[in-house]
Amino acid sequence: MREDVIDEFGQRWALNDPHLRLSLSTTLQGAGLKTYLTVNLGWISVRTLPNAFHVRIRPSSVSDEALATLLYQVHDRPGATVMLDIYCGAWRHFLMRDRRMFVQFLASIIAGERKTFWPGERLLNQWTFENSSPFSDKIKFARTLGSTTTSQSDLKCALDALFNGRWALHELDTERGHSLIEDIGSSYTPFNPKWLATARGQTICAYGDEPYGLWIASKQKTAYETATATFDNVDAIVAFPGIGDTRLRYSRLTLPLRRPDGRRLILSAAVSNSSIDLRQIVSKEAR
Repeated sequence: MREDVIDEFGQRWALNDPHLRLSLSTTLQGAGLKTYLTVNLGWISVRTLPNAFHVRIRPSSVSDEALATLLYQVHDRPGATVMLDIYCGAWRHFLMRDRRMFVQFLASIIAGERKTFWPGERLLNQWTFENSSPFSDKIKFARTLGSTTTSQSDLKCALDALFNGRWALHELDTERGHSLIEDIGSSYTPFNPKWLATARGQTICAYGDEPYGLWIASKQKTAYETATATFDNVDAIVAFPGIGDTRLRYSRLTLPLRRPDGRRLILSAAVSNSSIDLRQIVSKEAR
């Protein structure tokens, strides 16, 4: 028997692989880790038995890349029975002995769940207090680094250390309503790895979809004009090239900086947080 999980990029991991827990910075293991990955992160769990698969999945948040890996795996075992556990607010269980039926049924469930899970506004954020933000103890260092470090390479190394590589410097293009990337950290989730190598001088729109890029630029413009740092939580549905709709949940810092040469830039930093669920809040308020 083998038990794997499939991440949002379609990569397969052994559930008991210590590198998996290390990459996620978690102490969870076994059944607790499997539930966290499927319910909170949208990964797929696959337990391989001699003549069967046991699949656990949350249709509303699974990525197309993960689905492709799952279907390839099932396709290689045409006679296998599929035990399917689906999380839609609660677990539902199905047993299918026909591979074609499994694929059609899974496709219909995913289509239906995505319609109910991603209704209305795709880009949500919630303002938070500085003292409740994961960046509360870093903002003074960031301001000092931005205003005193003249070397761009030195600044980049310092920001990498301060924000674990998840940061970017932007220059506003007010005429077009965009912000251009001046520099960027190396640890953002590589939905488009080629883009990271050519990010300087581009907009966020070149990374994900245009509404997301313009939305970020508008938040940065507000921080720039008010000369005030903002702290918020984000729950965004973003269309990435070759992947499709992906849910991003993170805490964000948006900080105006003045460089030693007098230029005014915007620093953005992020920390992923899968516990952020602004869609549930919106749904409850609507009721």
